[in-house]
Amino acid sequence: MMTKNISMYAQNNWLSDRYYNTISRISDPGNGQSLVQSSKKIFWFDNISSDLYPGNHNLPTSADGVIITDRMICFVEFKTGFKKKITKQNFDADKVTCEHIHDICYEYLDLFIKNQRTETEQLICSIRDKAIESYITLEKKLLPICALVGDQKYKLVFIAVIDGNGEDDMEATLGELCSKEPSHENCFNDVRKALKRCANQKDAAGQDYYYDEIKVMSPAEFLSFINTCNLST
Repeated sequence: MMTKNISMYAQNNWLSDRYYNTISRISDPGNGQSLVQSSKKIFWFDNISSDLYPGNHNLPTSADGVIITDRMICFVEFKTGFKKKITKQNFDADKVTCEHIHDICYEYLDLFIKNQRTETEQLICSIRDKAIESYITLEKKLLPICALVGDQKYKLVFIAVIDGNGEDDMEATLGELCSKEPSHENCFNDVRKALKRCANQKDAAGQDYYYDEIKVMSPAEFLSFINTCNLST
């Protein structure tokens, strides 16, 4: 929980197009294919973070956006690359049939799947780095210049929005509700596990730090979430 008035600071300093733009723009990885199509505006933390470290050629990583409501501060990272078109469950045998042995080349298939798994692990590491370094930027660069808000407290949330397979999202959600592990590799579940240590920690003096909650969402889930938020601007 935070007691600094980030909302007031944001409204006084971040309402230009560079810092405040549509979710469609902010969730575009650079290829014109926005992960989430929405005309709603949130704060663009990549640009905010960049300008908080002027002249620094070793910039920390940062979440893409920030959602500010009257009760919450949510860092949001939009990440594509999780959705796999080819898996062991749906692969086309014709495409991995060796012309020399006239049979499936399992060595090639295993190598292909291993490479996909490595790419997924790199994506997860990137999200975790952004969660950690965004929190450091908040604590060391933003909170010291924001005013106190009396008894008002803000819940701090980190949201990862990923393009995983829809059935994985459903399975991970149901598994979380009944404390059951998914039956196979599940990117939503894997991201939640990787971010677990970024929430509800205490320092040596017993003070809370890091995020109060971690959420991993599909684009559709995020749209439903943002439509229920009472945005501060």
